[in-house]
Amino acid sequence: MANIKLTGGHLISHALKAEGVKNIFTIAGDHTLPVMDAMADDGFNFVDTRHEQAASFMADGYGRITGNLGVVMATTPGMANAIPGLANGLHSESPMLSLAGSAEISELGKGANQEIDQIALASAVTKGAWMVTDARRIPDMIAMAIRTAYSGRRGPVHLTVPLDVQEQEVFEEDFKA
Repeated sequence: MANIKLTGGHLISHALKAEGVKNIFTIAGDHTLPVMDAMADDGFNFVDTRHEQAASFMADGYGRITGNLGVVMATTPGMANAIPGLANGLHSESPMLSLAGSAEISELGKGANQEIDQIALASAVTKGAWMVTDARRIPDMIAMAIRTAYSGRRGPVHLTVPLDVQEQEVFEEDFKA
């Protein structure tokens, strides 16, 4: 059996596809490009907006109307612009997943380019906010986040996935059922 490598970006894409996600409400940015490349390969529909706030409100509306997971993806400080839509989703009980890229883990806390504390921001307007620090945890963390979004009173959840985690390579065979 060949040792095929996947990136963290591919693991995110595959996990969301397995959950039935088809649409991503986003604005492209440097810290989300590895995930976007993988999602493009997997046939996701990108609703590319001009502002993160619009993307988050679209994900809220999509989740509320369809009952399906509304996914908003933003990059670094743009994630702060998604806060109003996440707050609306929390009060409207919309199942949502906020995904955000960030600088590499080793750079966080050192004034990295466009660095903000996304977890602190998202915690106030979501049912849970977490940072993925190892690509091998991506499938489990996405599944846990989505379960949280749908459990009890529905609402948004947030995952920050640093750039180095999106680019981290893992063996595909480690993720086969």
